[in-house]
Amino acid sequence: MDDRLDVLVVDDSSPDLTAVAVREIECCTPRVRLIQRARKMGLGSAYVLGFETALREGFGTVCTMDADLSHDPNYLVDMLKLQGDYDVVICEARGTSRSSLRPRRTSTLV
Repeated sequence: MDDRLDVLVVDDSSPDLTAVAVREIECCTPRVRLIQRARKMGLGSAYVLGFETALREGFGTVCTMDADLSHDPNYLVDMLKLQGDYDVVICEARGTSRSSLRPRRTSTLV
């Protein structure tokens, strides 16, 4: 793992043992952290909690993805390369096996 990166996992009491796996990594990797919620509260509120934590702790960049690998982590490197040029970079799924990296400019200084 790149020592410039922090990984924050928000687990919604998932039955897929995400929390167990992250706890094993967390104990020996200080830049990995788990927020484990007591019950399912929905994807949207998990994002909000993650964003609030990232803002409070001064994260410079936030990338979101699902732990079930429906988001391909291989795109993170390319997404991070674009962070200086774009406010938001979206990697969208196409079909079931391919994704494409599509930078989007969401705000412009006039």
